[in-house]
Amino acid sequence: MADKQSLNSYKDRLEGKERTRYEEKISLIGGRDPYALSKGDLVSDNKCLPSVPSVTYIDIVNYLINTKS
Repeated sequence: MADKQSLNSYKDRLEGKERTRYEEKISLIGGRDPYALSKGDLVSDNKCLPSVPSVTYIDIVNYLINTKS
């Protein structure tokens, strides 16, 4: 695994089109660079997760059988 310093400087090492594309991508997630996050920025409380309806047998069948790949 790369060290934290090299991960933080990932965006800084990009140039031109690559940097522009990277900035466009992180704008989709609120502009937070995932490589610059620290453990303190993350939340581990399950109450913060979105509620998901239960998955039934029919849901699985519909997904696996009836969905085009």
